[in-house]
Amino acid sequence: MGLAEQAGRVHRPCRARPHVDRSAFAGFRFPAEVITVAVRWYLRYGLSYRDVEELLAERGIAVDHVSVYRWVQRFTPLFADAARPCRHAAGDRWFVDEVRHEALRIRVGVRDLHRRAVAAGRLKLGAA
Repeated sequence: MGLAEQAGRVHRPCRARPHVDRSAFAGFRFPAEVITVAVRWYLRYGLSYRDVEELLAERGIAVDHVSVYRWVQRFTPLFADAARPCRHAAGDRWFVDEVRHEALRIRVGVRDLHRRAVAAGRLKLGAA
């Protein structure tokens, strides 16, 4: 990979999934994966504790909504701290006005190329 290709890439120092230490789940009856999924569903989709309980029951996991409440209270700060390094790096996002400006610049450039090709006689308009 050349330097020009590397220059266009944005390096993000995060993992695919935030990592929470396995010892944080020690002493709980359910596996860490079940707790993680329940807390993620609650936080990501804005479900109620009873909704999360029902979704887990559909997957064969009998858990009480109070347990889900306790998991959310206990593990939300840990997940937030683990996800912090995955936040966007400076300059890796484009806002709407920047994207519009770039698209306009590209469109004007293409139009200018088309006009130059017609003027040079390399492109004939209306000829069939």
